[in-house]
Amino acid sequence: MRGTAKIVAGVGCLAVTIMIVVISRDRRNPIIQPKPFEPVVPALLVTQQASAPQRSGMPAFKGNLRVEDMTPEQRDVLAHMFTNQFKPALRKWCQAYHGHLPIDPSDVRLDQFKNRLGNDNGYGTQMYSFVTDSGATITFAARSGNPAYIMQFMTRDAGPALNSLPTPGTAPNLTTPVNRQDVIQMVEEDTGYIFSPNNVLLRPTGAACSLQGGAFVDLGGNYGDQYYHITGTNVQFVFGSDGNIVNYERDPAP
Repeated sequence: MRGTAKIVAGVGCLAVTIMIVVISRDRRNPIIQPKPFEPVVPALLVTQQASAPQRSGMPAFKGNLRVEDMTPEQRDVLAHMFTNQFKPALRKWCQAYHGHLPIDPSDVRLDQFKNRLGNDNGYGTQMYSFVTDSGATITFAARSGNPAYIMQFMTRDAGPALNSLPTPGTAPNLTTPVNRQDVIQMVEEDTGYIFSPNNVLLRPTGAACSLQGGAFVDLGGNYGDQYYHITGTNVQFVFGSDGNIVNYERDPAP
């Protein structure tokens, strides 16, 4: 009986010792429950967003102005700009890309104007868009004190062709209708920018979309690090298989 009592007492002491060790460890290394993440928004930032002051000389942005919302005075200004700025810019652009355009200057008329993106006070670049009878969209960029220029052009059929995949089961046409040197010369006449061949990226459209035998051409943003840079002098094209431009984009002048 004495041996059994000693064994029971020993087991009891051992159990108490283990509990003390566990408790003491828990006290040294308590389990901390993570708090739910609550993003902190500085009050100053909220105040600035709610009532951001306009910088001196910068008018509030007016956004999109549609032709049906224009006042008679705005229509008069547009007519003057069309005759004295847009038409000369269009003639210069068509001359630069002669033989590679599906339109000519006579295809763009004042009554085809659709909307203007920009503000009423002429601050910054304003964009004036027209849609021709063939469905092509052409946008002029105008900035106070600077000549107007063509900023964007796209034919009606270019959008669907560029946004659809090549026909499954057919071999893609990977030929290109233009070369780098031809494009460099045309862009120089258009913009005045002089690009070297290593700043021109030319790729066949047939590998990427249903527009077969054409070319994607990007100028001004391609360097040795393989990244595309926005430099303010970027010009992008899509040429169709016949060598005509179906899409053109030029970054706003710096």
